[in-house]
Amino acid sequence: MKNFEKILKFHAGLYPKMQPADAVKLAYQSCFGPEHLLSDPDAALRRLFDEYNNIPHENPRRVEELGRFSRLYLDCEMSKGELELVGKMFLNSAKAPKEDMNAFLGKLDLIDTLSGEVLPFPREQFRQYRAEYELSGCKAVSHSDIYRESYRPAYRLIDSYYVRLLPVIYELSRMSGNIIVAIDGRAASGKSTAAELIAGLFGGEVVHLDDFFLPFDMRTPERLAEPGGNLHRERFLPEVIENLRRGEFEYRVFNCSTGGYKKEPRRIGGSGLIICEGAYSLHPAFGEYYDLAVFSTLSPDGQRERILSRDGEFLWNNFRERWIPMEEKYFRTFDIEKKCRFVI
Repeated sequence: MKNFEKILKFHAGLYPKMQPADAVKLAYQSCFGPEHLLSDPDAALRRLFDEYNNIPHENPRRVEELGRFSRLYLDCEMSKGELELVGKMFLNSAKAPKEDMNAFLGKLDLIDTLSGEVLPFPREQFRQYRAEYELSGCKAVSHSDIYRESYRPAYRLIDSYYVRLLPVIYELSRMSGNIIVAIDGRAASGKSTAAELIAGLFGGEVVHLDDFFLPFDMRTPERLAEPGGNLHRERFLPEVIENLRRGEFEYRVFNCSTGGYKKEPRRIGGSGLIICEGAYSLHPAFGEYYDLAVFSTLSPDGQRERILSRDGEFLWNNFRERWIPMEEKYFRTFDIEKKCRFVI
């Protein structure tokens, strides 16, 4: 709730004419995203293009994060391809996890607390609006007339996971032909999520470097002391690198829990976009096999928080004492971040 308080304060400063309806809309969008707008996806996309074509494009690109969802504004210059991607992100974001009604009502309580002090409308005005709103069933609400006339909002809601990827997404929209992307970076920084989201937008496929974890019998002290030594480079080269430009291929998937290979290989079907994601994907042993290199990062505190949340205390200790130092050695030795066109 502290994050939403910051969001409310930010919007109160940016939009001093906001009304109770606008604050409620902010809470609703932060909890439920765009799902209520997508009963007809084709019509939703037509409305997007119609709205874009009927507003001035005088502002820089801008995004306002509301929590899990963000407002991506349309009042900037966009190519047709970029606008189509905005539409796809908008449609895909309807599938993102949402908060429940209790969380929404909690945010309305916070608006009540901040009304008349931080928020630019009296508490009594908000309470009257809220009472009528809850009687109507707590449905999606439109911006107030004052807000629309003052600020002319034109945006689409997208999953906030897309926000840090926007420069990469827009760059890919300008590329053509068969494209190979490499996403390297720190543990728990969101490499896999980034790859899957980008692949979903462009109809691409993902090769996971975790599928090439070093087999147990190769984990000698000498090998693990090498920068990037815990990746099975000898297998990644012939099974993936040498086949990336050839269309369809398959590779074996290493199973860390058994120490062997999964029964079924992973098949890559020859799509126009292939993303190789994972630490060590930019190892110099592979050469510059990629068309676009991306480095995914986060702070040490953020890394610790994510790994603890995802894997628990025991595995966090293993990451801290073993895997993270190995990654950092690799990044330093080969100056990996500087190889990348984008840092996300």
